[in-house]
Amino acid sequence: NWYPLSKTMAEQHAWEYAKESGLDLVTLCPTMNLGPMLQGNVNGSSMFLIKLLK
Repeated sequence: NWYPLSKTMAEQHAWEYAKESGLDLVTLCPTMNLGPMLQGNVNGSSMFLIKLLK
């Protein structure tokens, strides 16, 4: 799955850039988002969670 890989690679590049530039960086990796969905359809990540909860 390219989606999680792209997120991991983007974070790694952000850490490298911050280190090279002398910037402070904070990353957040939420384990779960709660509340109403913004999109009209259930995406794969949400469906996985829904199936686990049933």
